[in-house]
Amino acid sequence: MSSPSCATTTSADRLDLLRLLLQQTDRHPPGAVDGVDLADADPAFVERLLAEGILTDEGPLQDIAPDSASQDGLPRPIWRRDDKALALSIDGESAPEQVDPRELVQYPIDVLRLCGAIRNDNGLIGSGPEILSSRTILIGWKSDAVGRRPIVLCRLLRDGNAYEVVHMLTSRLNADRLILLTPTERTLAVDVLNGL
Repeated sequence: MSSPSCATTTSADRLDLLRLLLQQTDRHPPGAVDGVDLADADPAFVERLLAEGILTDEGPLQDIAPDSASQDGLPRPIWRRDDKALALSIDGESAPEQVDPRELVQYPIDVLRLCGAIRNDNGLIGSGPEILSSRTILIGWKSDAVGRRPIVLCRLLRDGNAYEVVHMLTSRLNADRLILLTPTERTLAVDVLNGL
């Protein structure tokens, strides 16, 4: 009985990590995760993400932006010893603050490779992944009873650009029906959704 439960937990953990990676890509430029984000993740899954180039280990940062509530908004130099790190004040007037050293190790996300993994894991067909614009990536094509439709990851989609994005995609992909995936939940206005 414990094995299925363990497998379900691991699967849920992987899904949570993939959601986090996608959320971090819904920025300009796309973001990164740090060692704290990966601390509780399945180590084998993290190794897979690193081996496939979806995550890159850039090593520790030398400076860290302080907590905006406690400092003047400037990056602070980091003092390290063994497994401890302190953020020091630049002017020497603020007290040093403890920093979790895992926060200092950044893992940038390769969005195109992430889309490639999504494509492979879901058995999509046709061309892709392919960058169509700074905000859109063709992941692949899905065939079903309705026909063959492109699946596109669409970053930073909002009311002001939705028509433009959909028009560009339908024209470029020669498709009248699209499946748009957004890395984070997007609530578009009702009139925009009806228009699309």
